Amino acid sequence: MEKPLTKDSLLGKLFWLSLLVILAEIATCFLKKSSLPAAIPLYYSRPWGANQLAPQIFIFLIPAISLAFLLLNLAFSLTFLKKNERFLARTGAAFSLSFSLLGLITLLKIISIIT
Repeated sequence: MEKPLTKDSLLGKLFWLSLLVILAEIATCFLKKSSLPAAIPLYYSRPWGANQLAPQIFIFLIPAISLAFLLLNLAFSLTFLKKNERFLARTGAAFSLSFSLLGLITLLKIISIIT
């Protein structure tokens, strides 16, 4: 029996690329963890100052949220693929890749600001 993701090669490539980006986020967090201060600016929607700061370990929230979003979109895409809705499945995969890339950009921006 053929796996659902191999039915559509573009869909599989998008999800694998998203996973690769998330792994790059995780690797960046581990590599830069020792050079980060005890508090990092993470909550940019809050007023400027101490309200924006979070403990250093919270830097891992970015890849964790990206991974959760990828898994959720994977479940939806597999459901759509079973119903032969390739466009919706591909859209979910592309959105996951976009979300992961934006997470990586955000992570790199935060790290570049504080180091």
